[in-house]
Amino acid sequence: MADKKDKTKEPKSGEAKKAAPRVAKADAKSKLTAKETKKDAKTEGSKDASASKNAPVRIPTPRLKQKYLDVAGVMFLVLNVDQTVRLINKKGCEILGSKEEDILGRNWFDHFIPERQREEIREVFRKVVSGESVSVEFYENVVLTKSGAEKLISWHNTVLTDERGAVTGTLSSGEDVT
Repeated sequence: MADKKDKTKEPKSGEAKKAAPRVAKADAKSKLTAKETKKDAKTEGSKDASASKNAPVRIPTPRLKQKYLDVAGVMFLVLNVDQTVRLINKKGCEILGSKEEDILGRNWFDHFIPERQREEIREVFRKVVSGESVSVEFYENVVLTKSGAEKLISWHNTVLTDERGAVTGTLSSGEDVT
């Protein structure tokens, strides 16, 4: 395989080197740099926005966290171990054709999976959350919309645990590949 040369442009003499944009990465405590969240923190009423430019700040509210999920072009879904929907983002609501309040708290399998696949997919979920099976990182299945239409969703999944390591549910991102 041929070596690819670095095509990064060096600044001409006298030109200032432009800094590459920084990408915020959330750590285990959901912190971002002040610069990246300053505008949102002000909007959400956080006092941490006045911290120095690169000092870590807490994401101020659950509402702001929801905004982050809502800008995604894929469905985000959190299911509790009892199979009820704990969280869904705007794209998920669009795909299902339902309002968030009509989805939250409902049993995912009973309301959003076609009857012919319900038990098979429920069993996969049960095995994952009980530890009987290795996590299903990638999975495809059909979901039911409010109108009864079916959409094929390509899922990426992870198990959620509490601070003691007990499974509390699953987090899934799903793309409509219908």
